[in-house]
Amino acid sequence: MGIRGKPDTPALTDPRWCRYIDKQIDMLKRTRASKEPAFSCTEVRPASTEAMICAQPELGALDREMQRVFDAALSGQHDQQLKAMQRGWIKGRDECWKATDHQACIRQAYIDRIAELKAQHHLVDN
Repeated sequence: MGIRGKPDTPALTDPRWCRYIDKQIDMLKRTRASKEPAFSCTEVRPASTEAMICAQPELGALDREMQRVFDAALSGQHDQQLKAMQRGWIKGRDECWKATDHQACIRQAYIDRIAELKAQHHLVDN
């Protein structure tokens, strides 16, 4: 975990040691979770767009951000239309296998769609 020798690390015999380790583990879990996609990677097809997203932490983080923004955009009035548009966007994203640089294509697709949803639904980061 890279904690040895740090001045804020309690000694093994210190009663604060267990709480300190628990905090470190929680931080590692949050960091890892923030880089995983919003979908499960357990049953993705090899060599698929989803497999690439699962393998690349940056793409996983973008997928998680996409889900957060999409959930915020769902307002109830036009949910079915928004969901249909999102399914269309996913099909377009999956066409990145045709691009020379698959990862760059997927990354840009996410960036563009997140910006589009934020602009259309007046979602501003605080």
